[in-house]
Amino acid sequence: MKLKYLIVVLGLLPFLSCNTSSSSSSGTTNRDGWQNLFNGKNLDGWHQLNGHAKYAVEDTEIVGTTVPNTPNSFLVTDQQYGDFF
Repeated sequence: MKLKYLIVVLGLLPFLSCNTSSSSSSGTTNRDGWQNLFNGKNLDGWHQLNGHAKYAVEDTEIVGTTVPNTPNSFLVTDQQYGDFF
């Protein structure tokens, strides 16, 4: 049986944003100049490192599904950010 879990940090991603002057396909810039890191629809702007876990968007949240006997998996943004909250 697959164990499905939602990592707390990933569940908070819809509320996270990043201050950047360039736009990317991963999100939209709001009126304060902050860019959303997650668009709530798909994993554009994100990629997986290591492991074989499955990541998907369900009800505007990123959900990770473990794959037994495989290394840890990480979902990371395509771009690097230095100023975020």
